[in-house]
Amino acid sequence: MEISKIKKRNGTIVDFDRVRIERAIEKACVATGVTVSSEFYSVVTDDVTTLVEERFEERIPGVEDIQDVVEMMLAERGLLEVA
Repeated sequence: MEISKIKKRNGTIVDFDRVRIERAIEKACVATGVTVSSEFYSVVTDDVTTLVEERFEERIPGVEDIQDVVEMMLAERGLLEVA
């Protein structure tokens, strides 16, 4: 099931925006001084989106749920300092 909504930390439900994930990953890379290819952000976001869709078929994922998946995907790629 495709992600269309996400639950924010304050409990409100908003439209899912994959660009926010890409930007967060980019900011984390910049903050830690890690250089990656320009397509890296999109590829990781694709993987995050796919896994979140698989894991949260029954409910709307929260920001923390997505953050956990992002951290896992970055760690799997050896970017522990970014995660």
